[in-house]
Amino acid sequence: MKLLDVRRGVNGTAAAKHEAGAEIGRLWDHPYDVFFPNIDLQDEYSRRIAELFRTTGLKQISFDGLEGLYATGHDGYGVNRFVKMCYDGWGIM
Repeated sequence: MKLLDVRRGVNGTAAAKHEAGAEIGRLWDHPYDVFFPNIDLQDEYSRRIAELFRTTGLKQISFDGLEGLYATGHDGYGVNRFVKMCYDGWGIM
């Protein structure tokens, strides 16, 4: 597999030096200019969404964009964990 047409310093990031042949641990590409949270910030988002539901009486939400949660490196676990934390936080029985 070859990685082609890579641009360094894209989307306002700083280009960093690396040795030729250096191993790439993770590379994530997305067609939108978006911010991907790490698992800790993802947890904070779920707590705030749950609080919003508990305090306002909201009854429905669309989790559009959940694919961005794969960027934490936790794959499906991170996505499912986020949704479950939101649901559990609503206190629905």
